[in-house]
Amino acid sequence: MTAKRLNRLMRIGALQSELSAQLSRFTCAAVPAWNALRRASGDSHYEDYLAHWSVRHAGDEPLSRRAFYEAELDRRWSSISRCC
Repeated sequence: MTAKRLNRLMRIGALQSELSAQLSRFTCAAVPAWNALRRASGDSHYEDYLAHWSVRHAGDEPLSRRAFYEAELDRRWSSISRCC
């Protein structure tokens, strides 16, 4: 391997290392924001339900994701919900 090629490969390695570090910093900053967005939108409710279920109802079978979704829709929209 020539010195020129070896030098080029070392620069590429350094660049890959720097990109990896930047991606790691971005990921560390983005994960909390992503989790907050999931909580605000209700996307994490099933995971929260499973965590609650494993602590409070050990031994019983939790609802499937589909059954949980249907139960939540029913809970939200089965009653009259208006301001006046």
